[in-house]
Amino acid sequence: MKRRVSRAALAALVLAAVSGCSVHYDGDDSVSHEIGADHFGVGGMLNLTEPVEGDAILAGGRVATASEVRVDLVAVGGEVSVGGAIGDDLYAAGGTVQFDAVVNGNARVAGGDISVGPATIVAGGLSLTGGQVEFEGVAQEYLQVSGGSVHLDGEVIGDAEVHANELRVG
Repeated sequence: MKRRVSRAALAALVLAAVSGCSVHYDGDDSVSHEIGADHFGVGGMLNLTEPVEGDAILAGGRVATASEVRVDLVAVGGEVSVGGAIGDDLYAAGGTVQFDAVVNGNARVAGGDISVGPATIVAGGLSLTGGQVEFEGVAQEYLQVSGGSVHLDGEVIGDAEVHANELRVG
């Protein structure tokens, strides 16, 4: 794994040198850089705490956001935690995915364990697919859930479609 991240770091540095973007290398085998208004990050542990004017694309072992992403957020990792605000759409996938965020567009989430916290508001449609899914937020257009064990204890303003082996409604 260390070699793959090192190659990714080298590729990011070369890309930065050619394109004139800024690159930040963290000592923990993670690299992040900006190309225009967009933020890219890859590595073992990523923690996005500064606002991003464009899209943010993050991939790593542990990925966490706690700031505003003004356009789309794509987050993939073993553990994914999304907080803050997303100006448009959220795409997240991981072994464990939890989010407590305001999403002004749609949200598409896939994972082994998915937890949508009570502070979550999705202005568009929300689609969740996972082994265990817990929903406590607000879906303003619609909610689509597919999972082994699904627990619904939130608010759906539009339609809800649920496919589950086990369903609990709070």
